[in-house]
Amino acid sequence: LGLDVGGSSSVIAVARRGGVDVLVNEATERSTPSLVGFDGRRRRLGLSASATRSRSPEDVIAPKRLVGPKSAESLQPRPAVSLKTSGDGSVSAEVEYCGQRRTFTAVQLFAMLLRHLAATAERDHGSALREAVIAVPHRYSAEQRQAVLDAARLAG
Repeated sequence: LGLDVGGSSSVIAVARRGGVDVLVNEATERSTPSLVGFDGRRRRLGLSASATRSRSPEDVIAPKRLVGPKSAESLQPRPAVSLKTSGDGSVSAEVEYCGQRRTFTAVQLFAMLLRHLAATAERDHGSALREAVIAVPHRYSAEQRQAVLDAARLAG
């Protein structure tokens, strides 16, 4: 399984029959929006989060953008979602979820997206996939790479 998680969209690929196949999502598209959203009652991922963004931009996050910045103020352009900078300098997002304000770290949000992408691959494959290659930008620091690894572990 190979995951290329971009700032705006993600691509899922699997190696088979001596080649690489790019998988399609639930809408038969080869790329999936790299978004996590909340509509008050449930979590929305990918295409569903993209649809939520037009109604409620303050509750939709592009998790990759949150991995690494040392403060919420350093993000440009600034997303509509409410961001916080924690004591360790990492950025987290505050959203309305299940009737209350909840705060999710960048790693938690990234893990939600990774789990969604892996589930798409597992549906195609017909069984659980235990190994994955996740592409990260060459400019990522060791700290950002570790955050991606932490998210992957959290996603299973």
